[in-house]
Amino acid sequence: MKASLIEAYLKRQGSFTRGMARLSRRVRSAAPKLTYFHQTDAPHSHLMVQGLRRLLQRFPNIELECVVVPQPAADANPEPEAREAYAIRDARELAKLRGLRFSGQAPPSEDRLRRVNAVLLAERPSAEWLALAEALGEALWSENAEDVAALVRQHGTVSGSKLRPQLETNYAMLRDRGFYRGSSVELDGEWFWSVERLAFLAARLSEELPDQAGEAPRPLFSQAPSPSSLDASELEIFISFRSPYSYLALAHLSRVTMHRAPMVRPVLPMVTRGLPVPADKKRYIVRDAARIAKASNIPFGKIIDPLGEGVENCIAVCDATQRHFGSDAALRFAFIALRGIWSAGVPVASRSGIERIAKAAGVENVVEYALGSDSWKSRASDNRETLRESGLWGVPSFRIGEWTTWGQDRLELVYQRLANQGPPAG
Repeated sequence: MKASLIEAYLKRQGSFTRGMARLSRRVRSAAPKLTYFHQTDAPHSHLMVQGLRRLLQRFPNIELECVVVPQPAADANPEPEAREAYAIRDARELAKLRGLRFSGQAPPSEDRLRRVNAVLLAERPSAEWLALAEALGEALWSENAEDVAALVRQHGTVSGSKLRPQLETNYAMLRDRGFYRGSSVELDGEWFWSVERLAFLAARLSEELPDQAGEAPRPLFSQAPSPSSLDASELEIFISFRSPYSYLALAHLSRVTMHRAPMVRPVLPMVTRGLPVPADKKRYIVRDAARIAKASNIPFGKIIDPLGEGVENCIAVCDATQRHFGSDAALRFAFIALRGIWSAGVPVASRSGIERIAKAAGVENVVEYALGSDSWKSRASDNRETLRESGLWGVPSFRIGEWTTWGQDRLELVYQRLANQGPPAG
């Protein structure tokens, strides 16, 4: 019953709020209002201002409020040093993939960051603010001190005494609205984090506003087609059975013919590993995953949280399947288990639930052995340590040799890496 209620909620999530907001705007002849939260020292915010400039070109009549925020609070920022280092590398790869610009190699200095924030906290028209934020970001991330200084002199700043209080006030507003980090846009209570979600925002706006006169609808960013076949023998995938994004990643991979399957490396959920997951982050993850699933025609929403014994059962059977039947079978089991958890409400914490999943995957013969052994614990610990040594902490993560990336959004990068290794074997 609970799983069905969650599914019904996710299917209609925000529809009433959006409908009322749209009706109110129609009555008032008002444009949609977006609020963008910009974290100057976040590489993905630099990509966001470029994406938002494209969005404003496509929808010039929208209203945009730009708010500068500091780094997220500790509860919303697990492994901050690893996250900071990874974000810089990730932004470089994502910029190249999406036709954007990012040249950062290291975090900006505190002094330059403070001066740039002092400029961006001053009120300006949104189009002017975005153009200035992009120029300042280019100078900041390229470590061009002269360009930063020139832009500061040209455009002026707020008082130094107002800097920290205003940033803290802005972050409190972000949390009060139900989100937890910058590089994010809000419209009618719906959140869009990073340029990878601006396509969803553009689709929302297209329902209410026409594009510029005479222009046909077009994507904001280019996307490479998914491969029809793949040799993934060099690929390692780190997943959690409590991660909806892990499910989405394997759902996409299940649509590709595997000449050789990747190795699946399950880890325990973040909360089990002692990493904080605040309530607003949990809400966003499930809602965002539902949005992605709908766009990708992936079943989603009838959920039973596997935290605890359910996760342990899944890791145990996946581990036993890997050792007895190999990577193909382990990948198949992991996908069917995730699909059961996130779209069919299968109670994998029960013996009957995990047996149902194993039977569907054709590995029911390992269940008795798997559930009677605790050997999976050491391998799950090894997977976690390998993930940490790779500079990552979240799932799904992908590793090919020394190269790593994180998130189901990065499958295009994974496909590119694998394609560069040569054609798949027959």
